[in-house]
Amino acid sequence: MHEKQFKCADLTLTGIYYDGQHDEQTIPVIALHGWLDNAASFHRLAPLLAPHPVLALDLAGHGRSDHRSASAGYSIWADITEVLAVANQMGWRRFALVAHSRGAAIATLIAAVAPERVAHLAWLDGGWPMLAGDQEFVSQLRESVTNQLAEQSEKRAFPSFESAVIARRRGMFKLSESAAMALTERGVRETERGFEWSSDRQLMAASPVRLTRAQMEQAMAAIECDIQLFYAECERSDMNRWRAKLRELTGVESFALVGEHHLHMESPANDIAQRLIQSYQSLVS
Repeated sequence: MHEKQFKCADLTLTGIYYDGQHDEQTIPVIALHGWLDNAASFHRLAPLLAPHPVLALDLAGHGRSDHRSASAGYSIWADITEVLAVANQMGWRRFALVAHSRGAAIATLIAAVAPERVAHLAWLDGGWPMLAGDQEFVSQLRESVTNQLAEQSEKRAFPSFESAVIARRRGMFKLSESAAMALTERGVRETERGFEWSSDRQLMAASPVRLTRAQMEQAMAAIECDIQLFYAECERSDMNRWRAKLRELTGVESFALVGEHHLHMESPANDIAQRLIQSYQSLVS
């Protein structure tokens, strides 16, 4: 396991590379994390996928990767070219994608744009992004413009690393202490004010435009590889409605696992890895 850096236009992206045997019997894997997470999201799952080499990437604005310019924004389609550029620099003509939450939405678009390159797509409690309603274009654009024009407040600083870990555990989704610590170790930087999150504040702004269902259906129709969905069985009713919609999609094989949104960082990672390795073996047999 070691760090790698990639030059993508004016950005430097970083990642964690879990070495394996890259030959005709293995499929290399690119792992994409969720919103405000980082490459450490795969610290438990990636080693379980051996002997397949895995590159867990810090997407732009996250972890140790560069932030975009103030005018660029973080719409999910902006990541497509960067991930493919990283694959090119790795020398990977074909690869599998394992992606969590927001990363899964990015991975879906990559598989649609470059179907000849994506051998397998795994959604980890994710898949499609939030879609636009028929009458929501102006309201969505208005919210995004308002966010971008708002004066940026100073980033929150924590007096200690431990207090940042506690804050991460108390975030939007439940995390174990070990998962929160892994994400925090890669997701904070120490300054004279204390420990601050390294992620770009622009990630909090609303997207100017959301994709429609028709657009996502067109993307799904362009995908040529198998898709597997690993979703969490938990109590959040809003997330469960979203998961149910993903399970209804044609051509998606779904697996329910007991856990929370970051199920790949906890014990379900073992089941996920076993199923993925079986799928990868069928691709090279």
